[in-house]
Amino acid sequence: MTDISTYKNEVYEIYELYHDVQTTATSPTITVTGKKPHADVIAATGHKLERTRIYINGVRATITEVALNVNDTDITVSDTVVSGDIVDIFLAATVGTLDNNTTVGKIPLIELQVMQGYGATSNTFKQPGCGTERTESLAFAADGMIALGLNRRGNTNMKNFISARKNKKYLMIIVKDTTDSGNTTYDILHEARVVSYGRAARALDAEGGKITDTIAFSFVPDVAVTT
Repeated sequence: MTDISTYKNEVYEIYELYHDVQTTATSPTITVTGKKPHADVIAATGHKLERTRIYINGVRATITEVALNVNDTDITVSDTVVSGDIVDIFLAATVGTLDNNTTVGKIPLIELQVMQGYGATSNTFKQPGCGTERTESLAFAADGMIALGLNRRGNTNMKNFISARKNKKYLMIIVKDTTDSGNTTYDILHEARVVSYGRAARALDAEGGKITDTIAFSFVPDVAVTT
């Protein structure tokens, strides 16, 4: 569940994630060679630190620091990692592969955001048993869904999302809410994938209309809300 906000205080910021798989890494430091971390993920504490994710043999690891190391990224974890473990890394880097983020990583959205929404369903289930009052708690992989609408003037924004879907790129969406000026919150929607996109026109008067690009994403919960 998300807190109610007002449209003028909430904005979605989108980053392309670099996905790296390593099998020879060892703890405590895992290095992503040849990729610099985006300035918005360099941290030892706080919400910026939550923007980087690592899974060790499918289990999410605890990251304690993300730092720039010349042209590489050093990620420190508190988990034990030995050579042979499968390490999945999702990092927002300073370079991207889409249409207009190749030198910044973060996707510049220059048009108004006119529709926003996201949520995740529960992934737990109480399984009752026949002939007993005992229940068994089951947990499943959870998916979240995101919707974003952008005013259209040109095709640059849409090209980014078409390319992201075609090439199965991972994205990260930061929901920045400044409703409380002294307590900005950041909901981190991680490992997002473009599910669909489309266009709709709404007539404003007899001489013109407004076209809205709508993009739907899936993402991997949990949603980390920090200050």
